[in-house]
Amino acid sequence: VLLEDCAQSLGVYWGGEHPGHRGVMSFFSSQSYKMLNSGEGGFLLTDDDELAAKMILYAGAYEKLYHKHSLRPADEIFEEIKHEIPNYSMRMHGVTAAMIYPQISTLDERIEKYNRRYLDIVEPRLNAVRNIKVPKQLKEVSPVYDSVQFNVHGMSEEQLQKFIQAAGANGVPIEVFGAKSNARYFRNWRYTADSIPQFDHLPKTEEVIKWACDVRLPLMFQDEDFHTICDVIEDAMDKAMA
Repeated sequence: VLLEDCAQSLGVYWGGEHPGHRGVMSFFSSQSYKMLNSGEGGFLLTDDDELAAKMILYAGAYEKLYHKHSLRPADEIFEEIKHEIPNYSMRMHGVTAAMIYPQISTLDERIEKYNRRYLDIVEPRLNAVRNIKVPKQLKEVSPVYDSVQFNVHGMSEEQLQKFIQAAGANGVPIEVFGAKSNARYFRNWRYTADSIPQFDHLPKTEEVIKWACDVRLPLMFQDEDFHTICDVIEDAMDKAMA
């Protein structure tokens, strides 16, 4: 069974296909800074009636509360399985849903705004900064640039830390993918240590993420804010390399 994690890929296409259509279920996040932002939350999608019914019941549609779901499988499916499914009380509350729903119709507008600012401001500005290279996107990808990833080069680890600290001191947090505090760094996944021993044999991956940086590009910011972000990053690099 393939459960497709699409937490951060809403609006992105690969070869003209949107993620989320290969697994029996797909999952999207609506946490802060995501394409749909409700602060906290998320939702799943499926075209499997039995799985949809199970998920609704797991979320807390006990007795006949599944009728509150305007889009749902047939009642017969619920009645057949409802006594086999525990109630985990994980329903999305109405306030979260009310924040997400009107944003759905603005997805194309959001994508256009993210991508214009990235291509017109962020990418060229950062590529002009010493010791920074913004990688090109693969041709198969139709992206949504809600953040920027770039690689630093020609500097020591000590200089990298000075760069991060200088930018942070001026209000621009930069995450390094290979940092001990970064949840995306596979060596921080101790819960997989016994089952995935090959983590000890990924020297090329470690070398890449050691110098790979990430900066969020919030939707609510104005164009001038992104020039400020780039100014801060450029100044931090100059200080680190001085």
